[in-house]
Order: sequence, then C-alpha cells, then structure tokens
Amino acid sequence: NSIHVDAALKNLDSSEVIADYTGATKGMTAGILLACTEPDRPLQYISQLNREIMAIQVSYKLSQVS
Repeated sequence: NSIHVDAALKNLDSSEVIADYTGATKGMTAGILLACTEPDRPLQYISQLNREIMAIQVSYKLSQVS
C-alpha cells in the first residue's frame, strides 16, 4: 500500500502502478492482493505455462462476523 502512497507523492495515479505477484511467497501475495482491492489498482500474474501476462480482478464481499 505504501507504494501507492509514494506514487501519489510523485504525481502518479494508482492506475499507473501495476502489482505483479508472480513468484511471491504466500504472505507477499496476500499483502499484494489486499493492497490492490481498490478498482483503480491493477494487478497481474505471469502464467508459468505459456508466459502469458494475465490481468487479475479482485472481487470480494464483506460480511459481519457473529
């Protein structure tokens, strides 16, 4: 998330910063996914099968915990 804050200080829009979680650890992937839950923050993954770059859309629904 701090990368997006730094980008804003340099007059970059969040949509100009692309997060790629290829090869990341489980913890790093979770952090990257959480940082990219806003719709204007692009996320990508490079397939290990054919080296294709895939755009990822994060979708979630919050529910109350009883």
